[in-house]
Amino acid sequence: MVKILGIKSNNLRSSGLMFHLILKIYNTLPLKLKKSIKKSVFFSFFREFFLKGIGNESKVKTEAFKIRAFFKLIRPIQSQFPLIRIGGRNDGGYLIPDDLAGVEYSFSPGVGNQISFDLDLAQRGIQSFLADGSIDQPPANHHLISFDKVYIGIKNTGKIKTLDNWIKDKIPNKKDFILQMDIEGAEYEIIRNLRIANLTKFRIMVIEFHGLDRLISKRGFNFINPIFKKILKYFDVVHIHPNNFVPLVEVNGIKIPPVTEFTFLRKDRVRNRQFAKKFPHPLDQKNDPERRNILLPELFYK
Repeated sequence: MVKILGIKSNNLRSSGLMFHLILKIYNTLPLKLKKSIKKSVFFSFFREFFLKGIGNESKVKTEAFKIRAFFKLIRPIQSQFPLIRIGGRNDGGYLIPDDLAGVEYSFSPGVGNQISFDLDLAQRGIQSFLADGSIDQPPANHHLISFDKVYIGIKNTGKIKTLDNWIKDKIPNKKDFILQMDIEGAEYEIIRNLRIANLTKFRIMVIEFHGLDRLISKRGFNFINPIFKKILKYFDVVHIHPNNFVPLVEVNGIKIPPVTEFTFLRKDRVRNRQFAKKFPHPLDQKNDPERRNILLPELFYK
């Protein structure tokens, strides 16, 4: 049984099919339009009645013990670096470890209607590379911010470039970058196809994962779990923050926020490692100030 905002259903097949039809259309839209849709009345309706199908892509459900083991794998730690907020209030601001000494560059695939994260980094002397094929220019300018009108994807064509090639084109012989990625679901394939040599060039990564509730289906779990394992071989999770644009999904007593921001710190940077025990962090803010807040379920950190 799946429950979203108090709605329970044992038969989500039709809503699941409708969800995937709408999702297929949604994924063809420019990123800027996607972000606008997130804040629309349509999206509120859509999430209430169809989003429940996202975890129902297969009738075969993941065993509960596997889901619980996944959450133990991603349990956030507290390092010697305190968390600081980079970016503006609400959506677009993220918590990262205060380990910026020596960091010169940041990569931000996907550009929304504001780039407060990149502007904040620029004030700290960090140069940001932005990429988005759906817009002609970013919403603000700074001499430390450069922009490429390309999509970041899993192949190299005229309009698409892989993250590997983007790094190679910009600064092939450097390391200790920041990655800030919110690209509406494409993050899984990009991480899956990213070469380890380039993955480990990032010191800090902030990634918003979409459709995390797909873990409840066996097919979704088998897709998502290896991607997180790839990351966690080299990185620790240092913060998790649910995006309140989308409500919690509850499956057999297990609550999952479908859209969730993860902050990672490369393992070689961590000297003192202990589990983080208090959520939300005092610096956390609701992505959408008009919507009900979503607290991180205790399963993620206890």
